[in-house]
Amino acid sequence: MDVARLTNGKPRVAALVAARTEDAAGVVPEWHGRPQPLVALYRATLAPELATLVAAGERRLQAVAERPDVRRLSAEVLRSVDPEGESFWSMNTPAELAVVLGRWRERRDDAL
Repeated sequence: MDVARLTNGKPRVAALVAARTEDAAGVVPEWHGRPQPLVALYRATLAPELATLVAAGERRLQAVAERPDVRRLSAEVLRSVDPEGESFWSMNTPAELAVVLGRWRERRDDAL
C-alpha cells in the first residue's frame, strides 16, 4: 500500500501539491531525491501524452514526471507540512509494514 497517510492524517500535502499547479501540466513531489508519482497531481491535458507513452510500451509513471511541463516539488518545501515524509511511506512488503507500524506505536506510546 502506498500513500496511506496522504488521506489519513496528511491532507495538507495534497493541498500543497494542488496549490503549486498554476501553469504546470502536473506537480510531482520528490522525497529522498526520487519522484513520488503516486502523490502527484496531473492535469487532464496530459491524457493524450499518457496514452502515447503507454502505446509505446512505457509503464513507468515516472516518465510523466520527466516531462518539462511537469513541475517538481522539493522535499524542503514538503517538510513544511510533512516533516517526516509520512505521505511517502510504503507498506508494500511485510518488512515495510512492520517499520511503519512500529513508528505509529512509538508515537502512540509517547502520547500516553
